[in-house]
Amino acid sequence: MGSTVIMVAIAFVADLRGSSYESHEDDRLKTDLDRPPGRGRRSAGHTQGQFSGPSGPAARDNRRRHSPGSTRACFLTVRRNTFPVSHIPYANHTNTSNPSKYPTRMRGISVILHATPTDLIGAKSQRPGWPEILAAAGAYFLSYIIGPPIVSALTDDESVASGLALAALSGIMGLLAFFAAFAIRIRTWSAFSVRAIPTRWIFFSLGFGLLAFLLTRVVATIFVAIIGSTDGDPQGDYHAAANAGPLALTLQLLFIAVLTPLGEEFAFRGVLSTAFTRYGAWVSIIGSTVIFALAHGINLALIPAIVVGAINGILLVRTKSVWPGVIVHAVNNGVGTIVGVLFS
Repeated sequence: MGSTVIMVAIAFVADLRGSSYESHEDDRLKTDLDRPPGRGRRSAGHTQGQFSGPSGPAARDNRRRHSPGSTRACFLTVRRNTFPVSHIPYANHTNTSNPSKYPTRMRGISVILHATPTDLIGAKSQRPGWPEILAAAGAYFLSYIIGPPIVSALTDDESVASGLALAALSGIMGLLAFFAAFAIRIRTWSAFSVRAIPTRWIFFSLGFGLLAFLLTRVVATIFVAIIGSTDGDPQGDYHAAANAGPLALTLQLLFIAVLTPLGEEFAFRGVLSTAFTRYGAWVSIIGSTVIFALAHGINLALIPAIVVGAINGILLVRTKSVWPGVIVHAVNNGVGTIVGVLFS
């Protein structure tokens, strides 16, 4: 297992080095967009040609009708996707008496778009914000208040049934929080970082899941050795459910290693981390990790929550997707459950 983690780490570093070309291309695209119109400005798809437009009397008459400023009809190319952008008047807005004539602006350029790819143009403005955070927090808090008493009443606090029900509840609470935020005003999955990932990131995430499991066990062992007790472990019912036979183990793995990662990652990374990225990568990582850990309570569960939360926060910033975090979370919970059964 240790060698697997090392190999994945080496591959991850190699991938980061290989991605430098993509970062360079992104920087060059940003520079082109920031450059004021006129000579020296390239189109975003400059490798496919410069801005071009129609010629002749009809085109000249059309340009005259779009004052103030000059007009070009062009194609805006972004990462091999070509979108027609027509009638782009370059105007000095400080001298424009009627700015409402130019509904869409981009760094000093009034743009009237005939086709707008929602995943590329204005993607940052579609990120979840404080309304989504508050909606998710409200749904999660209500579930936290109402859910456990219902579980306790239905299971009569029997350890196996309670462990299964609480494992399912942790995933359901996260999904309720996510869909509460999802229903507020944004209805695109990509706005919440629910995006597909390359195959290599699946393998990276599996390795990081094993790394999270190892780090969690090391830190927990040191912590228990210092305090000399495990009485603060709130997941004792989880262990009882996992050791109650094949059927209970299968259900526990389904709840703790599939449903819980989906719910918690969609809520804490899809909503919280994604919303915090507007304040910077480190605010997103640290803020979501702290809140994720505190949501598990001040107990032994705090340790794996910090480790998994930090790793998944970094992965979200790096990949712009919640799926690596879901995989890491699933591996950590699933391996932890199986190892607990084998060594109990």
